[in-house]
This record gives sequence, structure tokens and C-alpha cells, in this order.
Amino acid sequence: MGEFTPEAAEALKAAEAVCGPLELEEITNRRGSAVWKATGPRGSASIKIGTDEAAEVTAREASVLDQLPGYAVTAGRFDNGVWYVTPWLSGPSTWQVFRPMRKGEGGREEALAAAVGLCRAVADLHGAGWVHGDLQPQHGVHGEDGTVRLLDFAWSRKTGTTPWTRFDGTMIHLTSPELAARIMTGPQPCCRAVARALPFRSPAAPPPVLGGPRPDSRSGAVQSSP
Repeated sequence: MGEFTPEAAEALKAAEAVCGPLELEEITNRRGSAVWKATGPRGSASIKIGTDEAAEVTAREASVLDQLPGYAVTAGRFDNGVWYVTPWLSGPSTWQVFRPMRKGEGGREEALAAAVGLCRAVADLHGAGWVHGDLQPQHGVHGEDGTVRLLDFAWSRKTGTTPWTRFDGTMIHLTSPELAARIMTGPQPCCRAVARALPFRSPAAPPPVLGGPRPDSRSGAVQSSP
């Protein structure tokens, strides 16, 4: 695990304003983007730091969080990077909720409820005039009350706008070629991605159509789902 970037000391002060005296845990660190979890007696916060090419992506995500209802963010810059602090979202990811079903250990009702919650969260985002742009099974957080919160808005944009000249988001197997070609035009890519992001099986496998016909991948025939 890496060391916390000393140049981003102001980020620690912003996190302390949320958590109080804090402890840090590194969550991810790749391609110039690091996420730390800050935990203290008053709560938890996420600290994201982007350096070099990831700096402007991080700044753009902070700007999106600042505009979305229900989110709070504090952001700043240092020599070659950008940081932001936002309250930590507690709860399992969509990937984690679906784990028992993938393993054949039950969990069907919980998975269906989680799927509905994720779809509602994406619908609310679209209703507010935004496209997520990078939906993945890890980008939905399921609260105890059933509410789903989305995260990782680095490639989000208002419908009809394109605030970046190069798109490096999403997982290739979650986006069909025809939608990838239209990825700047509207919410359709999110609709495809949310279906692929529901991890009934491995991310590379097509999701089943529950209660309806499904294609037989070996012959192209249509079978009835159990």
C-alpha cells in the first residue's frame, strides 16, 4: 500500500471536519488515482486524489458531485494534482449483494430488490438530467433502507453535453459496440450498462431474463427461464 500524498495535506483537514481525529485506509491506487477511507468518531469520509493525467478527471468528478442533489464535496488543488473529500457511502456494492446468487446459495429475492434499487437510482440520475457514463457492479452502494447511492462520477455529464475530449471510462464488456459509438449522445449507454452491471453471473456472461425467454448460447434457440 502507498503513502498518503503529503502535498494533499489540506484534504486531511477537510476529512477531519467530517470525521474528527481520523485513521486512514488506502482503498485503491492505480493510474494516478488513489482513494482513501478516513474514519473518525464522527463518521467516515472518502478522500480521492488524482495526479498528473488523473488530476483533471478528479476535478471533473468533484464538480459533478457538487451539482448532484444529495451529495456533498470539498475539493482543492496542489502542484500536480487535485483532491476531494465526500462522506463515505456505507453498504455493500451491487456485486456483493449478488454474490450468494452467483454461487448458487440463494439470495434471489435480495438480488431482485437490489436490481430494482439500482435501476431506480439510475432513473433518478437520468431524471435529474445526468448520464453516469461508467456504471459497474461496484458503483452502486446499497443502504440498509434499500436506497441505492451511485458513486464514481468521473465520466458523468449532463445530457447533451460532452465535457471531455477522450473517454476512458466504463468496462469494455459492459458496453456494446453500437452504444460505444453513440456514447456521447444520451442516457442509452447507461441503460445497457445497468443491465450488464447486474452480476447474476460473471461480468462477461449475458444476464438472464428472469421469468421470460432466454437465448441458448450454444444453438441460438430460445429457452424458458426457470
